[in-house]
Amino acid sequence: MHIDDVCSRSFEKAFRQIESFDSSRSHFFTWLKVIAKNTALDLILREKKLESCDVELAESVDDSAATPLDCIINTEEQLAQSDLINGLPELYREVAKLRLVDGLQYKEIAEELDIELNTVRTRLRRAKSMLEQMNRDDR
Repeated sequence: MHIDDVCSRSFEKAFRQIESFDSSRSHFFTWLKVIAKNTALDLILREKKLESCDVELAESVDDSAATPLDCIINTEEQLAQSDLINGLPELYREVAKLRLVDGLQYKEIAEELDIELNTVRTRLRRAKSMLEQMNRDDR
C-alpha cells in the first residue's frame, strides 16, 4: 500500500460524498481525516485478504476448491461492498459493517452497540436500501 493510493482514493471518495458533509457535525478537515483513515483500513484489509487468499490457494489440493480467479472475484466483490458501506452515513455505516462484513447477528449487533433490536433492524433495512441505490448509481 502506498500513501499516494490512500490520498487519491480518499479525495475521490470525498468528492463523491461531498453532499454528505455536515458542517454542524464536524469540521471539514475532520471529515476528510475519517475518510482517509477508513480508506487506509480498507486498503490494509484488501492486502490481508489477498495474502490469505494466496495462502489458502497454495495449501489447497482439492480440485473443487476456489480457483485463483474465483478468489480474486470474491475479494473484489467484498472490497466493492466495503467501499459502498464506507459511503453510508455514519448512523448506518457501523451497523452495516457489523452485519454485512463481520457477519454478526442482529441481537449481537444490538448488544455490541447498546441499542434496541428494532433500531438495528431499522438501520439495517435503511442501509441495505441505500447500498442498493448506490449500487444502481455505480452501474
